[in-house]
Amino acid sequence: MQNTRFDSGAAVGSSNEQQEEKFVPKGAITFFLLLLVTYALMWFSIYFDMLSRR
Repeated sequence: MQNTRFDSGAAVGSSNEQQEEKFVPKGAITFFLLLLVTYALMWFSIYFDMLSRR
């Protein structure tokens, strides 16, 4: 059986001298932070509304 080495999508015959770029999911991180801020604003608005009814 032949051993096959997968080289992270590099083209056949290309050298590994090029610097590999690290993948950072910036869009997903931004979306998650915006989601947390939105939920925090919703929670605090309900929290302060409940406090004002005391």
